[in-house]
Amino acid sequence: MAPAPVIRDFGGIPVEFRRKRVRYLRMTVHPDGAVRVSVPWHVPDAEAVAFVAARVDWMRRRVDAIRRAPRPAVPHFETGETVRVFGESVPLRVIETEAPSAPRLEDGTLVLPVRPGATESERRTVLAVWLRGRLTETLSRLLSRWTAAMGEAPVRWDLRRMKSRWGSCAARKRFIRFNLQLAEQPADCIEYVVVHELAHLSVQNHSPAFWSVVARHLPDWRARRTLLNRRLP
Repeated sequence: MAPAPVIRDFGGIPVEFRRKRVRYLRMTVHPDGAVRVSVPWHVPDAEAVAFVAARVDWMRRRVDAIRRAPRPAVPHFETGETVRVFGESVPLRVIETEAPSAPRLEDGTLVLPVRPGATESERRTVLAVWLRGRLTETLSRLLSRWTAAMGEAPVRWDLRRMKSRWGSCAARKRFIRFNLQLAEQPADCIEYVVVHELAHLSVQNHSPAFWSVVARHLPDWRARRTLLNRRLP
């Protein structure tokens, strides 16, 4: 049984340390401001604490930015609201119809056909299904291009809503997972995530060798990553 997580204070910021079956120390600042550290079984406690202490300024900046950020308005999926579609904030127009068709972009507006009396949850679902389809098409196209260019291909990939990552790669199984919220991000950022995860099929860490693979294919990867990380889920 895994031991209970340990919480330590770093200048007023609680940090949760949790032992996991991972190869490297990993610190994550979650969208709610919670800070969690995944600690490999073989790493001593003192080393894990030193790992966080060396990054405390970065951690504080991230947490402070989250605390200062205004809370986003809760969407109700009604006409006049805006939604994010591939990096653009577009106005929403809801149309009630007995024969709803698929949502569509029309003159810079996202038209959302729904059945009369559709609830907020039903409208949300219609939009989510459409965004998933659009993202699937985009990822399929990018994976086709970049697997050919990089000489690495996953056996399987899928989409799932993720709390703190844009993508993940199980290199041994050659399985890649992408965050559904990429449907809200610019095309350049989505492409960066694809190349990043494909690179993990050959290099399973974030060593200089890994970043060398990424840079060889995307020389501007730093700018893309910076833009993406400003939009953490």
